[in-house]
Amino acid sequence: IANPISMDPGTSLWRLDRCERDTIIFVGRFDLRKGADIVLKAFQLVLAQRPALKLIFVGPDRGIPVLDGRVLQFDDYCHELFPADFRNRIEFLGPKESREISELRTKAMVTVIASRWENSGYTLLEAMFQGCPVVCSDAGGCPESIVDGVSGHLARSEDPADYARHLGAVLDDPKGAEALGVAAR
Repeated sequence: IANPISMDPGTSLWRLDRCERDTIIFVGRFDLRKGADIVLKAFQLVLAQRPALKLIFVGPDRGIPVLDGRVLQFDDYCHELFPADFRNRIEFLGPKESREISELRTKAMVTVIASRWENSGYTLLEAMFQGCPVVCSDAGGCPESIVDGVSGHLARSEDPADYARHLGAVLDDPKGAEALGVAAR
């Protein structure tokens, strides 16, 4: 059976000396299954402690249903969640080609994956291939790929505060982040 993930051997690898240490990247759909709402809530918590932090969001905007029955698109969801001075710390790029995503991933200090359910997520495996430090959901098959604290951090699914804690740990320990990426690769 052919491997469904093909990464060009020339794909850029993450390096501590080349990444932006105040940048987090999320690659996935803006929807509930991929945990985009969890990422934004966790970012809000981390941003309160690190006002220079930036979130790059890459992926299509499918919208998130909210309690009153509306489906909010990315901009509207952020408008309801963040004050104006926090919203400018988020860069929504929409869908991008794999090569562009690979380059963006190497610029971020940490890749976050917050899927509520995943078998063997491509986003996680691609980040690991590139040696990126990751904070990943403990749901589904993700714990089969990540050894918590060794090749990445596993955050409790559905828990923005736990994601924020793990993101803070990676951001606070650049050498530790580098070791996570090496072990992941």
